Amino acid sequence: MKGSKLILATDLSENAGPAARWAEQFGQRMGLDVVVVHVLDITLRSWQGAYDVLEDNKLRDKALARLADWYEKHTGVAPAEVVLEVGSPLHRLSEVCKSQGAAMLVLSMSGKGAWNKFVFGSTALKLVHSPPCPVVIVHPEHSQVEASPALVVGTDFSKTSDPALSLAGAVARKLGGRIDIVHANVLPSSTLIFDTELPEELQHTAVVDWAEASMERFVQDHVEDLSGLAFDCHVITDYPVHGLLEFVEQNGIDMLFLGHYGKDAGTMSRLSSVMIKTVQQMRSTVVIVPE
Repeated sequence: MKGSKLILATDLSENAGPAARWAEQFGQRMGLDVVVVHVLDITLRSWQGAYDVLEDNKLRDKALARLADWYEKHTGVAPAEVVLEVGSPLHRLSEVCKSQGAAMLVLSMSGKGAWNKFVFGSTALKLVHSPPCPVVIVHPEHSQVEASPALVVGTDFSKTSDPALSLAGAVARKLGGRIDIVHANVLPSSTLIFDTELPEELQHTAVVDWAEASMERFVQDHVEDLSGLAFDCHVITDYPVHGLLEFVEQNGIDMLFLGHYGKDAGTMSRLSSVMIKTVQQMRSTVVIVPE
């Protein structure tokens, strides 16, 4: 795993507490320091003078102390470092991740602060679209880091899935977890043309055979990442989002790892949409891993 720090972005709300607990536990087990970051969004009219206000050292020190107190309230320990930034949350968080050598950026799945200083929903989606490093969206029901976590890697067998499996392997090896590699896809059905009337390569059985062969090649390409780990492979005949959702819920999965798809045209746009829908609907902690 690249990087030595977990960057925890918070709006200081109670809803962000689960992300703090997850970050502290994960950091301890992975040997990563937690840096707590709060961004004052100066696009909000009431904070247009935030840059000047925070030049007051006493005021800034109070704000940093409150940030540290918030983290300690939710975790029982002090963070390694607290950072207060002013500006666009997307840009500032990206800059902090780069300057701190972040291994991961951790966000809560929901929550807004009293002043809406950190508009989580839109910021989180922007960070998922343009992740500066692996982005963790912590689900409130999965804020505990289990001793032997159940991990899933969703794959379409493209190169985009490679870093997701590599990171999941590193986490599983450190925490003693197991990995399920899941591919979910289905051909659109038609009442006008029967499956047997399609070209052989487009029939259901041929597509399943292709997926199973692709899964075998995918695993072979990642022998080193999976060496010594308990893992299993699953080819599911279902739409990607629904298939992953059902697998995660039925198997009590703690973390889902997905490769990052940008907002390019064509196929990549469709895959990006699948990625976003999965993050929004998933009932587990999700990790988006860029190339």
